[in-house]
Amino acid sequence: MKKYKELKYIVIAVLMVICSVGFIIYYFSLSPKRTLEKQVMKMTGINVDLSFEKAKIFFNGVDSSYTSMPKKKFVVFVDSTSCSGCTISHLIDYYEINDTLRAKGAEMLVVLNPERGQIDEVFSRLNHEKFPFWYIVDVEGEFDRNNPWIPDNKILHVFTTDEQDKIILVGNPIQNNRIKELLFKTLQQHYP
Repeated sequence: MKKYKELKYIVIAVLMVICSVGFIIYYFSLSPKRTLEKQVMKMTGINVDLSFEKAKIFFNGVDSSYTSMPKKKFVVFVDSTSCSGCTISHLIDYYEINDTLRAKGAEMLVVLNPERGQIDEVFSRLNHEKFPFWYIVDVEGEFDRNNPWIPDNKILHVFTTDEQDKIILVGNPIQNNRIKELLFKTLQQHYP
């Protein structure tokens, strides 16, 4: 009987440890999601500075200059810790988004801040491409300096702004169908 009681306490203790470990794992698995949600909430409504003095700017393969106009913008920011060449390889994935944006009076901007070792490759590749949207090669890191509040998390480097350049949607519609639906719905509401 005494061994039965001891075994009963051991089983209860083991179950409590298992439950505690399970709860801790569950709680911390939610932590990154909560952090991401908090970062998105912080970004929403913040004004994005889209002024460039030293960046090399192209539209449809032509060397251009960019002035932010009062229209919605879809911004893809590729910082110096990312592979700019890889991003260029996948810009064709954004054509449908760009077509919808243009049809609704909005525009797309791709801001590339390549690391020093990638600059020549980026210019070489962009000289052969004729993307039908703005792409800005920001070798001096102006965008990052002008917008220091942008988190390091690359998931948050794709966002949509309103006509006053305030963020209204965060996320990449190429990687997330729900974001794509929200983007199209937002555009439809403002540009029927």
